[in-house]
Amino acid sequence: MKGIIFNVLELFVEQEVSPGAFDEALEEVELISDGIFVGPKTYPDEDLLALVGYFSEKLSIEPFPLVRAFGRFALPHLAARFPNFVEGHTHPKTFLLTVHGVIHVEVRKLMEKTKLPDFSYEDPAPNQLIMYYRSERKLCALAEGLILGTGDFFETPISIDHSECMHRGADACKLELVFEDGGPSRI
Repeated sequence: MKGIIFNVLELFVEQEVSPGAFDEALEEVELISDGIFVGPKTYPDEDLLALVGYFSEKLSIEPFPLVRAFGRFALPHLAARFPNFVEGHTHPKTFLLTVHGVIHVEVRKLMEKTKLPDFSYEDPAPNQLIMYYRSERKLCALAEGLILGTGDFFETPISIDHSECMHRGADACKLELVFEDGGPSRI
């Protein structure tokens, strides 16, 4: 997992839990790394899972909604760090359609040893998008949160039906999105 994710997780915890809560977790959770996370470096996935487990227990929140909330929080922070990925987009659908073929390609160039999920798409209607998420990490909760954060970023509510899930034996998570504004304009 890239350090930037841990950096944004620290912001999330400090703002949404309490100041100092992330440092407290670093003292209490046994991590593989030293707990100092540098943006472009790669750290064990187990460290992220250990921190999620810690906060899940401490806050009495199941891991899936906690990770989804983190993803939603993370999107604008990632967009601020990488503004070129959101430039030129005025709607979440057009942005989301670039995640696999543009954004992930560029992220792999910028950050070595990056393990990114695979996405494929179906585009059944202007106000709909079906995204298929595949990853050995099975962080579909993070994907859901990032999608919801994309809706927030572009001020367009998105509803998600997670009809198939890798956690329930599916080959991929099927995320059926509906854009509440009717979809991007075709101007």
